[in-house]
Amino acid sequence: MRTILFALATFFLMAPTASFAQSAHADLRYASTESSPGGGDFDASSLSGQVALGEHFQLDASYTQADIANGIDTFGVGAHVFQRNDDWLFGAYAGFDALRDNADTDDWVVAGEVQFYAPRATISGVLSYGETSDLDFQVWALDGEYKHFVTDNWSVSGGLSVGGAESFGDSFDAWGASVGSEYQFSSHPVSVFASYRLSSYEGAADQDNDTFTLGVRYNWGGETLRERSQSGAGLERVPGPYERVFGGY
Repeated sequence: MRTILFALATFFLMAPTASFAQSAHADLRYASTESSPGGGDFDASSLSGQVALGEHFQLDASYTQADIANGIDTFGVGAHVFQRNDDWLFGAYAGFDALRDNADTDDWVVAGEVQFYAPRATISGVLSYGETSDLDFQVWALDGEYKHFVTDNWSVSGGLSVGGAESFGDSFDAWGASVGSEYQFSSHPVSVFASYRLSSYEGAADQDNDTFTLGVRYNWGGETLRERSQSGAGLERVPGPYERVFGGY
């Protein structure tokens, strides 16, 4: 199974070489999460890619290995469909995650997306709902992000989210906050990025997650970061329920 999933992920990541792909990127990232109470710390590494197909579609693919519950392998795919002009984007998203090894379950998530483009900023909003099979787990979330372009190839961002979860009759309130930055080198189509995210769940049981992420990204299409955000493969993957509960790695 792992070989099949990795082959599918490689297919999506190789898609930018096709003639129809005008904007795409592949990421390699590492995330470390500390959870409290209980000290449930874990690390995760992932390989992911996003490809813009024409003016109205974007495909996402990801493969993640996390040392939760003695190891979980996750393969995810997602698709965005949208209408975009120079000022706005309106769209919808559907995603699916298969969690294997020590967590044999599946996630799915659907979302509505909106973006506003300013000369030096992209403002995003996402309203999503997701479920996890076999675990009777449902999550909804409203995420907002402000991304400012200090230069065309250097961005800094801040985000807030609110939401809720329900599992086996127990309800939880959730909120989160994040900061991040990305820098693309002028001489190579490579960028580096880092982020910090705090997420908190309160209800029948309380949990706080602190997640630090570092990564490197290879970009196709000859775009600046601002161009990718506002006219290319700039829509973010929407996390599923399992990923949200464990810090949005």
